[in-house]
Amino acid sequence: MNTNFISKEEKIKILIDIINSSEFQNAQKFQELLRYLVDASISGKIIKESTIAIEFFQKDKSFDPSIDSTVRTSISTLRKKLEHYYLTTGKTNSTKLTIPKGHYNIVFVDSNYSKSKNNLKKKFYLYSLIFVLCLIILITLITNLIPRKNTQIIPYRDPIWNDIFSNSMKTLIVLGDYYFFYLPFENGRHSYIRDVEINSEEDLNDFLKNNPQYSTRISKTYHTYLDESLPICISKILPSFNHYKLQYELKMSSELQLDDLQKYNIIYIGSYKCLYLLSTITRNLHFQYFQKPGSSTLIYHQQSDSVDYQYTWLINPVTNARNDYAIVVKASGQNNNIFMMFLSEHDFGNLGTVKYFTDPIKLKELYLKIRSNLFEALFEVTGVKRTDFSIELLHYNPLHSEYKIKIQ
Repeated sequence: MNTNFISKEEKIKILIDIINSSEFQNAQKFQELLRYLVDASISGKIIKESTIAIEFFQKDKSFDPSIDSTVRTSISTLRKKLEHYYLTTGKTNSTKLTIPKGHYNIVFVDSNYSKSKNNLKKKFYLYSLIFVLCLIILITLITNLIPRKNTQIIPYRDPIWNDIFSNSMKTLIVLGDYYFFYLPFENGRHSYIRDVEINSEEDLNDFLKNNPQYSTRISKTYHTYLDESLPICISKILPSFNHYKLQYELKMSSELQLDDLQKYNIIYIGSYKCLYLLSTITRNLHFQYFQKPGSSTLIYHQQSDSVDYQYTWLINPVTNARNDYAIVVKASGQNNNIFMMFLSEHDFGNLGTVKYFTDPIKLKELYLKIRSNLFEALFEVTGVKRTDFSIELLHYNPLHSEYKIKIQ
């Protein structure tokens, strides 16, 4: 709800009702903290953890949030007290005062809107579950009903895939899903927005810091988007997993947890933009992807000649075909689990590299060049939407066995 539609007097009345309630009567510290946050909201001040530490808790400028958790702990307790208040005394209130997780600024929310949003959230999870179940059924049909003579099975002892096939850990196939956020219109309509420069909750928080005029309107949503090419990519990989009776699970990258990166082999398929938690891993590798609307750039460092190669995405004006610069990474994790990542900007980049890495002949040719089962390989893939025309290996860096993916 846009707080511009709530007057200063209304905000103060909501505050007074809360601090006079039984939940807050004997909690003077939290009364004062809530009053401080509401005053900041009324004045339009954007506050951070360090601001609260210095201005409210009287910390000095050497305050380090990584050492001192005073602010986070107090705000977390305050959230719980507010939740209890709105479950009891304030359950019939038409407007609620909230502190969104990951933020410190007060937000006033219309109760009817909040209930509607929760219903949408429940529906979304139901639809997501149905989608995933249908996807699994579809993939199972594809991989089990298509005649074997038309299905490529990767040799079990293929040097690039063998450590995944023979590893005792289950494999988690991670599908890159695109980030959306919520922006209500003043006429009450709901809108879910995709912005190419906002690809995670952290990106959204940075945008709101730089554009505080949107801070009371834009919010996180639970809607994400999966590219239509991903089931095709999965259908190229799963025949081999099913043939060897290997265990695997599917998960969207937005749902990935830190624990997943330690207990599974990970196969990621998706865009550079959809890495979410996995972006902490790619920062340690020898390439950098910079995205801008219409002018993304990839810098790849070739270790053998210590040269940085720079690539930009182009469109052929005659055929409308594009060049995609796709990277395939295979590395070992700290728990001796395996990470295999298919990264591209366009869907045909993923299709081209996945086809390449499930073709036994091309796998053999690739290994003869790289001479390592751990590597970073850069490919140029030419194609159009969901259709790859050609693929060429441009550069590669072997990763020695002692190299380990660092989870930060």
